[in-house]
Amino acid sequence: MAEHPSRLVLARLVTSDLAPDRAHDVARHIEACESCAHALEDLRKNADAYLAREDDHLARLRDRVAAERRAGTKHRWLAAAGLAAALAAIAFAIPWARAPEPVVRYKGVMAFEVVAKRGDRQFRVEPGARLAKNDALRFVVFTSRGGYVSVFSVDATGRVSPFYPDKDAAAEPSPMALRGAGRHELPDSIILDGFVGDEYIVVVFSVKRFARGEVEERVRRAFREGAAQGALSLGPGFKVGVLRVARTPGGSP
Repeated sequence: MAEHPSRLVLARLVTSDLAPDRAHDVARHIEACESCAHALEDLRKNADAYLAREDDHLARLRDRVAAERRAGTKHRWLAAAGLAAALAAIAFAIPWARAPEPVVRYKGVMAFEVVAKRGDRQFRVEPGARLAKNDALRFVVFTSRGGYVSVFSVDATGRVSPFYPDKDAAAEPSPMALRGAGRHELPDSIILDGFVGDEYIVVVFSVKRFARGEVEERVRRAFREGAAQGALSLGPGFKVGVLRVARTPGGSP
């Protein structure tokens, strides 16, 4: 597609509300257009910020609707679409302030973020973050199309720890399927063990199914041979993100 997609179109891509052919065309455009990739990331950030306070927004909306119904005010947009559509409309009406950049970005094709919880405190895991035993990690992967993802870590001893899927590659050789473009919050949390030392969290994405065991071995070999962790490549068809963290007895991000 030659023209830039509108923000409404990008919003519909985030919510997986575009027809498959249209979503494919928009995703291909985003791969080659950095400005649209930025706009898409901003939309996702704004939507995330809204959803974090979804209950508050919904309560205010209900109070407003009730008050205006008592006053006899009619709202065609509410009558036609209901509260869910109104909620979406408000979410995407959030001002377009520049949101913080994702931890890892790949020109709109694939990006990921990691959030850790320690006790009652939550924080985004930045490169070099200090993590400790029993920290709980949640992963969000952003993709411009559907495909397959494998998330694992490689520590300083060369040990591979599977995250998603959570079984080792011998027991589960296939990666996790991601349906469609958009934001994918991976299920459950990863609870860290007591390892101490440097560790590299690796996210591998491909539109085609791949063998997890082969990929893990290639990554482990690349680390052993001194490959630049931040620019790790598995060749055509793969997008790879690496996040280095420090595992410490106490931890301090």
